[in-house]
Amino acid sequence: MADESDAKKGEGKEGDKAPAKKSKKKLIIIIGAVVLVLVLGGGGYLFLSGGGDDEAADAHGEVAEEDDGHGGKKKVKTDEHGEIISDEPEILEFNPFIVNLTNTAGNRYLKVTINIELEPEAAEESRGKTAQIRDSIITLLSSKSYADVGSVSGKYQLRDEIAARINLIISEGKVKSVYFTEFVIQ
Repeated sequence: MADESDAKKGEGKEGDKAPAKKSKKKLIIIIGAVVLVLVLGGGGYLFLSGGGDDEAADAHGEVAEEDDGHGGKKKVKTDEHGEIISDEPEILEFNPFIVNLTNTAGNRYLKVTINIELEPEAAEESRGKTAQIRDSIITLLSSKSYADVGSVSGKYQLRDEIAARINLIISEGKVKSVYFTEFVIQ
């Protein structure tokens, strides 16, 4: 009987070792799979985010190369701090303008939302002068009648007048274009 119980204990120990080896294998496979997923995920993130290369400038005030997003390189200018100077225009967005139109039978209102495309050198200055720019645009819009702004040619003329007024306010750079993103006459 003692032999049988010893034999059963021995079988139990050997029987326990086989599942332990299996669970160790499974654990190693699971850990390996998790590590693989993390490595592939991190590599994919770096690939899609540009590889972590934040510095495109070589030296102060010199021309450097930057990835153009199509597998090529484009030359960019840098300032004295090594920051890239953008040649692309910037958009200045305004809240909607709501004004009364003049010379109308009854009350007519104009609601217009305007975005201004500026040269890069004018963008920073114009952000500091938004109150003056808004005032100038409101004065111009409130001087118009329905006949002035109701036609397509009237809208083009209004764009030109807005650009001219803003160019008088800013000293560096110019307005490239004026966009009406909302234009309602009621």
